[in-house]
Amino acid sequence: MQDGAFDEAVKGVDAIEHIASPCHFHADDPAELLEPAIRGTVGILESARKYGTAVKRVVVTSSCAAVMTVSDQPQFLSEVEEKGRAASAEAKYNTSKILAERAAWDFVAKHGDADATDTGVDTPVTTTNTFSNEFSLSTEPE
Repeated sequence: MQDGAFDEAVKGVDAIEHIASPCHFHADDPAELLEPAIRGTVGILESARKYGTAVKRVVVTSSCAAVMTVSDQPQFLSEVEEKGRAASAEAKYNTSKILAERAAWDFVAKHGDADATDTGVDTPVTTTNTFSNEFSLSTEPE
């Protein structure tokens, strides 16, 4: 991801919901998930800080994967650190969510509320697609 990728997108908006992050279990190298998850999260926050003069709230959508373990060193982080590419797909994905969320909170701690922007992290348990294959945009009565 390019530095400043979100600079233009945050201009003139009053709220941002960051939901973009790799969401798959096919990464060979953990960096395939970690780097875009962390850089995307920090990137949107940095763009909001620099160019989002009207932004009042930022919501970062995380995942229950980021809070599944109640220890200072979650098992997923340890597995990825120890095994690298050989770590399980679940550990790679969960670690990307853990580290992206931590990066968001670190950013808020570093930059504070100097710009009066409220930042929060949502950790949904599940998201589902409610559309079926029969979904139609037709406006014709049936």
